[in-house]
Amino acid sequence: MRRFRQVIGLWLLLFFIPALGGAAALSDQETQPDEGVYVGEVKQEFPLGKEMVSEDQLKETRKSGDGWQALKPLKPTVKTPEDAKTDKVPAAKKLRILLRAEPGDSMLTLSWKLKELNVRPGDLPPKFTLYYGIEPGRYEKKLEVGDVSEYKLRFLRNNQLYYLKLQGVIPAPVETTKSVEVADDATQPSELTIFSNEIKATPAPPEELGSPLEKSFAAKTQTLQDKIEAEPFQRSLQQFGYDFFKNSLTAGTALENAPVGPDYVIGPGDSLRIDLWGSIQARQDLVVDRNGEISIPRIGTVKVWGVTFQQAREIIDKAISRYYKGYELNVSMGRLRTIQVFVVGEVESPGTYSVASTATVINALALAGGPAKTGTLRAVRLSRGGSMVQEIDLYAMFLSGDRSKDRRLESGDTIFVPVSGPVAAMAG
Repeated sequence: MRRFRQVIGLWLLLFFIPALGGAAALSDQETQPDEGVYVGEVKQEFPLGKEMVSEDQLKETRKSGDGWQALKPLKPTVKTPEDAKTDKVPAAKKLRILLRAEPGDSMLTLSWKLKELNVRPGDLPPKFTLYYGIEPGRYEKKLEVGDVSEYKLRFLRNNQLYYLKLQGVIPAPVETTKSVEVADDATQPSELTIFSNEIKATPAPPEELGSPLEKSFAAKTQTLQDKIEAEPFQRSLQQFGYDFFKNSLTAGTALENAPVGPDYVIGPGDSLRIDLWGSIQARQDLVVDRNGEISIPRIGTVKVWGVTFQQAREIIDKAISRYYKGYELNVSMGRLRTIQVFVVGEVESPGTYSVASTATVINALALAGGPAKTGTLRAVRLSRGGSMVQEIDLYAMFLSGDRSKDRRLESGDTIFVPVSGPVAAMAG
């Protein structure tokens, strides 16, 4: 009986040991991360691919009827454990338009770039439409600009804030540099419509915008002083000397009544006033004619063209003394003639100008608005009869008041302002 019990116990022990081992193994598997696909009690050694593109990365938009809907996500794919460690599906990059605006005088210079678009030979170019207005999100104007990448929007109001947005229509086929597959039941669109981000810009007059040199220096480039001092120095500088010619357009009218010196050269169109008293009483206003002569009653014609004002008084006195004695004479200038000069080169308003005969180079430059900020102030040239007669450095006048080289103009003179040379900026 005892032996029978030992045999039964040994048999029961052999029967339950595999069952206990299997239960322990199953418990260990249940505690492992759920990385596989279970079929009954057999586990396949191919984990479910989790390196899928997310929903946010899959929002490639396409036009469908009158509305917009997102492309469907990728179907799950099965990968080996080695592929799952080394190979990842790249995130899909979005087609987008980068729009920029550069303000100008009553205009905006727009430029844009289409990112993540791979254009193949034979593809039709994208077409763009510009929307703009004075309120964010509401665009009163629509403008078809075609397949260009930049556009000058003119006839705008200065100091008015404008909001702009660009629409791009890309014909099929479209192949992005980082593309994704669509689901089998999705249809390919015939064209893709995308919009840029909304930007804002304000046109402004040139004096508020600054010249290219001033903008270049105002750019935030790190200098040695930025590294030494905690407070960066002011970069909003203006080019020296150019503001002198502002509000100077009326300089020519005042010169007509300006007094003349003894070295003033008389020419056709000038008026001379002659006063006589003593043995003869007379007052005459005489204009120099085209022959350079004046006609004095009872005396005759007297040639005064090309002589100075002081010499003209002596010539008139000598002519009258032939007929009269015991008199006093006074000669003064009446109305002055006007002359034509040419102002060319890098000036604000080049052209032909009528100025008073007493005008100088600086007076003529003021009438033309002065040198532009692309022109030099150091070597303004005065030409007469095809040859240069004077080179003027305007800094000498701005810094020390020296006008010794500011020559008086004659009819037909040419003033030329060359392009500026090297320029240095100092701040701090």
